[in-house]
Amino acid sequence: MKIKQIALAGMFTALVAVVTKIAQIPTPLTQGYINLGDIFIIFAGFYLGRGPGFFIGGAGSAIADVISGYPFYYVTFVVKGIEGYAAGLPPFAYKPDLPKAANGLRLLYGGFIAAALMVAGYFSLQLIVFNKVKAFTALGPNIIQGAAGLAGALIIFNKTVNKKIY
Repeated sequence: MKIKQIALAGMFTALVAVVTKIAQIPTPLTQGYINLGDIFIIFAGFYLGRGPGFFIGGAGSAIADVISGYPFYYVTFVVKGIEGYAAGLPPFAYKPDLPKAANGLRLLYGGFIAAALMVAGYFSLQLIVFNKVKAFTALGPNIIQGAAGLAGALIIFNKTVNKKIY
Protein backbone atom coordinates (compact mmCIF):
# COMPACT_ATOMS: atom_id res chain seq x y z
CA MET A 1 0.00 0.00 0.00
CA LYS A 2 1.20 3.47 -0.84
CA ILE A 3 1.58 6.17 1.79
CA LYS A 4 -1.33 8.11 0.29
CA GLN A 5 -3.61 5.04 0.61
CA ILE A 6 -2.53 4.49 4.22
CA ALA A 7 -3.23 8.15 5.05
CA LEU A 8 -6.63 8.00 3.32
CA ALA A 9 -7.50 4.78 5.14
CA GLY A 10 -6.63 6.39 8.47
CA MET A 11 -8.67 9.50 7.68
CA PHE A 12 -11.66 7.46 6.50
CA THR A 13 -11.47 5.25 9.60
CA ALA A 14 -11.59 8.34 11.80
CA LEU A 15 -14.39 9.81 9.69
CA VAL A 16 -16.48 6.63 10.02
CA ALA A 17 -15.94 6.61 13.80
CA VAL A 18 -16.87 10.29 14.21
CA VAL A 19 -19.92 10.22 11.92
CA THR A 20 -21.13 6.98 13.51
CA LYS A 21 -20.77 8.45 17.01
CA ILE A 22 -22.26 11.86 16.24
CA ALA A 23 -25.27 10.77 14.18
CA GLN A 24 -26.84 8.07 16.38
CA ILE A 25 -30.52 7.23 16.74
CA PRO A 26 -30.92 4.67 19.55
CA THR A 27 -32.90 1.45 19.02
CA PRO A 28 -33.63 0.54 22.66
CA LEU A 29 -35.05 -2.91 21.96
CA THR A 30 -31.69 -4.21 20.73
CA GLN A 31 -29.49 -1.79 22.70
CA GLY A 32 -28.09 -0.57 19.36
CA TYR A 33 -28.42 2.50 17.21
CA ILE A 34 -28.94 3.66 13.65
CA ASN A 35 -26.17 5.84 12.23
CA LEU A 36 -24.83 7.45 9.07
CA GLY A 37 -21.40 5.82 9.14
CA ASP A 38 -22.42 3.38 6.40
CA ILE A 39 -22.24 6.21 3.88
CA PHE A 40 -18.49 6.46 4.36
CA ILE A 41 -17.96 2.71 4.71
CA ILE A 42 -19.51 2.05 1.32
CA PHE A 43 -17.84 5.09 -0.22
CA ALA A 44 -14.45 3.97 1.13
CA GLY A 45 -14.96 0.54 -0.43
CA PHE A 46 -15.81 2.19 -3.77
CA TYR A 47 -12.89 4.58 -3.61
CA LEU A 48 -10.08 2.57 -1.99
CA GLY A 49 -11.04 -1.04 -2.70
CA ARG A 50 -11.88 -4.11 -0.69
CA GLY A 51 -8.88 -4.35 1.67
CA PRO A 52 -8.98 -0.79 2.93
CA GLY A 53 -12.79 -0.96 2.80
CA PHE A 54 -12.75 -3.87 5.26
CA PHE A 55 -10.38 -2.09 7.65
CA ILE A 56 -12.18 1.25 7.45
CA GLY A 57 -15.64 -0.25 7.94
CA GLY A 58 -14.59 -2.62 10.70
CA ALA A 59 -12.22 -0.43 12.69
CA GLY A 60 -14.11 2.85 12.31
CA SER A 61 -17.43 1.34 13.38
CA ALA A 62 -15.92 -0.72 16.20
CA ILE A 63 -14.21 2.38 17.59
CA ALA A 64 -17.56 4.20 17.60
CA ASP A 65 -19.18 1.22 19.34
CA VAL A 66 -16.51 1.12 22.05
CA ILE A 67 -16.84 4.88 22.65
CA SER A 68 -20.65 4.54 22.72
CA GLY A 69 -20.61 1.58 25.13
CA TYR A 70 -22.18 -0.83 22.63
CA PRO A 71 -21.21 -4.32 23.85
CA PHE A 72 -21.08 -6.08 20.45
CA TYR A 73 -18.22 -4.03 18.97
CA TYR A 74 -16.41 -7.23 17.90
CA VAL A 75 -19.43 -8.27 15.81
CA THR A 76 -19.61 -4.76 14.40
CA PHE A 77 -15.96 -5.05 13.35
CA VAL A 78 -16.74 -8.15 11.28
CA VAL A 79 -20.14 -7.06 9.90
CA LYS A 80 -19.07 -3.54 8.93
CA GLY A 81 -15.74 -4.83 7.67
CA ILE A 82 -17.55 -7.21 5.33
CA GLU A 83 -19.74 -4.30 4.22
CA GLY A 84 -16.70 -2.23 3.24
CA TYR A 85 -15.03 -5.25 1.62
CA ALA A 86 -18.09 -6.05 -0.51
CA ALA A 87 -18.40 -2.45 -1.72
CA GLY A 88 -14.80 -2.60 -2.92
CA LEU A 89 -14.91 -5.89 -4.81
CA PRO A 90 -13.43 -5.65 -8.33
CA PRO A 91 -16.67 -6.56 -10.19
CA PHE A 92 -18.22 -3.42 -8.70
CA ALA A 93 -15.23 -1.12 -9.07
CA TYR A 94 -15.40 2.09 -11.04
CA LYS A 95 -13.71 1.78 -14.45
CA PRO A 96 -13.08 5.04 -16.32
CA ASP A 97 -13.23 3.33 -19.71
CA LEU A 98 -16.81 2.11 -19.22
CA PRO A 99 -19.91 4.16 -20.06
CA LYS A 100 -21.33 6.27 -17.24
CA ALA A 101 -24.49 4.17 -16.93
CA ALA A 102 -22.47 0.95 -16.65
CA ASN A 103 -20.32 2.43 -13.89
CA GLY A 104 -23.39 3.68 -12.07
CA LEU A 105 -24.89 0.19 -12.16
CA ARG A 106 -21.65 -1.42 -10.98
CA LEU A 107 -21.50 0.88 -7.96
CA LEU A 108 -25.23 0.49 -7.29
CA TYR A 109 -24.96 -3.31 -7.29
CA GLY A 110 -21.85 -3.28 -5.13
CA GLY A 111 -23.36 -0.90 -2.60
CA PHE A 112 -26.61 -2.86 -2.54
CA ILE A 113 -24.77 -6.11 -1.82
CA ALA A 114 -22.66 -4.39 0.84
CA ALA A 115 -25.74 -2.95 2.57
CA ALA A 116 -27.58 -6.28 2.33
CA LEU A 117 -24.65 -8.07 3.97
CA MET A 118 -24.70 -5.54 6.80
CA VAL A 119 -28.43 -6.08 7.34
CA ALA A 120 -28.02 -9.87 7.20
CA GLY A 121 -25.06 -9.78 9.60
CA TYR A 122 -26.88 -7.79 12.27
CA PHE A 123 -30.07 -9.81 11.76
CA SER A 124 -28.09 -13.02 12.38
CA LEU A 125 -26.50 -11.56 15.52
CA GLN A 126 -29.86 -10.50 16.89
CA LEU A 127 -31.40 -13.91 16.20
CA ILE A 128 -28.57 -15.59 18.12
CA VAL A 129 -28.21 -13.13 21.00
CA PHE A 130 -31.79 -11.94 21.43
CA ASN A 131 -34.83 -13.56 19.86
CA LYS A 132 -36.93 -13.50 16.68
CA VAL A 133 -39.09 -10.60 17.84
CA LYS A 134 -36.10 -8.33 18.50
CA ALA A 135 -34.36 -9.45 15.33
CA PHE A 136 -37.37 -8.69 13.15
CA THR A 137 -37.99 -5.41 14.99
CA ALA A 138 -34.45 -4.25 14.20
CA LEU A 139 -34.67 -5.36 10.58
CA GLY A 140 -36.51 -2.23 9.40
CA PRO A 141 -34.10 0.28 10.95
CA ASN A 142 -31.12 -1.68 9.60
CA ILE A 143 -32.61 -1.69 6.10
CA ILE A 144 -33.15 2.08 6.33
CA GLN A 145 -29.55 2.52 7.52
CA GLY A 146 -28.23 0.39 4.66
CA ALA A 147 -30.32 2.22 2.06
CA ALA A 148 -29.21 5.61 3.40
CA GLY A 149 -25.61 4.42 3.35
CA LEU A 150 -25.90 3.31 -0.26
CA ALA A 151 -27.64 6.50 -1.41
CA GLY A 152 -25.20 8.74 0.45
CA ALA A 153 -22.16 6.87 -0.86
CA LEU A 154 -23.38 7.13 -4.45
CA ILE A 155 -24.04 10.86 -4.07
CA ILE A 156 -20.65 11.53 -2.50
CA PHE A 157 -18.84 9.39 -5.09
CA ASN A 158 -20.62 11.24 -7.88
CA LYS A 159 -19.70 14.65 -6.42
CA THR A 160 -16.15 14.07 -5.16
CA VAL A 161 -14.51 11.66 -7.54
CA ASN A 162 -15.52 14.07 -10.29
CA LYS A 163 -16.62 11.25 -12.59
CA LYS A 164 -20.27 11.96 -13.11
CA ILE A 165 -22.18 8.70 -12.92
CA TYR A 166 -25.88 8.32 -13.48
